[in-house]
Amino acid sequence: MSKPVDFAALLEKMEAESLRWIELGEGRAVQVSRPTEADMVVLRGKQDKALFAAYAAQVTDWRGFKASDIGGADVPMPFNARAWAYLWPDRIEWIAELGEKLTTLFLEHRTQREATAKN
Repeated sequence: MSKPVDFAALLEKMEAESLRWIELGEGRAVQVSRPTEADMVVLRGKQDKALFAAYAAQVTDWRGFKASDIGGADVPMPFNARAWAYLWPDRIEWIAELGEKLTTLFLEHRTQREATAKN
């Protein structure tokens, strides 16, 4: 008799495997979820601020950010989606870096998936 599949654990594993850290410079990094095929269609089809927002929406966590980044004390700040939404529009270089790295993550995943399918 086979052991029942723990779908919750499987989904957690899949989600964890899609997470990567992208260094933004100045000791800051954001954690992103690798874009899916559908995400890339959207990301490649958008322009201007909508494209930047689509890249920014992939961020799931951060490190190296401080409350002083949004006008508070010079202390580490846990990830806050609202603070991220406030910060990124004024740091276009972060979004450019995100876009480049997200595309690379996507292409690496596609190549791996294609290689697995051939076996």
